[in-house]
Amino acid sequence: MKILLLCSDLKLIGGIEKYNRDLISSLEKCGTSIKIVQRYQGGLFQKIIFTIKTILLSIFFKPEYIICCHVNFSPILIFLNNFKKIKFSISIYGIEAIEKFSNLKMKALHEADKILTISNYTKNLIKKQNIKFEKKILIIKSCVNENLFIKNNTHSLKKKYNLSNKKILITLSRMSSTEEKGHNRVLESLIILEKKFPNFIYMIVGGGHDRRIDEILNENENLRKKVIFTGPIDDDEKFNYLSLGDIFILPSKNEGFAIVFLEALMAGLIVIAPDKYGCPEGLLNGQLGILVDVERKDLIAKKIESIFLNKISKNLQNKKFIRSKAINIYGIKRWDKEVKEFYNLISKSL
Repeated sequence: MKILLLCSDLKLIGGIEKYNRDLISSLEKCGTSIKIVQRYQGGLFQKIIFTIKTILLSIFFKPEYIICCHVNFSPILIFLNNFKKIKFSISIYGIEAIEKFSNLKMKALHEADKILTISNYTKNLIKKQNIKFEKKILIIKSCVNENLFIKNNTHSLKKKYNLSNKKILITLSRMSSTEEKGHNRVLESLIILEKKFPNFIYMIVGGGHDRRIDEILNENENLRKKVIFTGPIDDDEKFNYLSLGDIFILPSKNEGFAIVFLEALMAGLIVIAPDKYGCPEGLLNGQLGILVDVERKDLIAKKIESIFLNKISKNLQNKKFIRSKAINIYGIKRWDKEVKEFYNLISKSL
């Protein structure tokens, strides 16, 4: 089968881009022929280039099926369908389904053969927009290739950041003043804990800038000494950085279920995540991690304190248990199987 796949820049480090790289890799294992059109960052010019490439490939490559990896790209499929009917799917991950879809996106979703998503949380958001979409929705949960999370090399990093005999909390996420990743909420909770538990380090791994972080640290000199900003890291460094940690914490809002949670689980970390959105589902309602109301800095502090005092379940303190469960649910074998089922499903529909 010949597939045309529309996606964002695959070189970007982000959950959506990783999901799409994994999807492409598994589809290639199915033996399909894929042509990829990437929407590179930039304004109107890049949008025009993306549109022209999509139209040209739809004419000359003659795809039998189109996979649109973001609902923002879907209006172009309406245009293509005016000239030649080609079945297509549209991917929706989470936050983009909270606000009401535009009329053009709704029309594209009505015409879509399948709607791919990553969780029941996002599925329910889509159903709220139109219950008729339910029959089209197919959930393929995100994955992490556990084979890339086996051997770590943390010695040089521990020496670089002077981490000996410290309790390490890690957030691996870009910083942004306009997003709700929750670095500021972690810091506010650590203010409560810093006098009682002075022997911790909070590592913020990732690039970007959030003025809320600056404001908190400017007013808390002692806490500032306990925060390490690593800056951006390469994708292949993730496991080494995660392996430094005792706790992975990301009290973000509106997450379908961030892939970085899965990467932390593969590294055997104790994960603290929101008690809503797609996170309870992703963490098996607390079996794989600790859920908390991210609006309550006092509750976040209590969850961290319970870990420092070893007052959590023995399973969550067991790195091998966490990793083993994560592999069974989110490993590459499960992913390849579900993508193969999706491929067979769309093949039979042609």
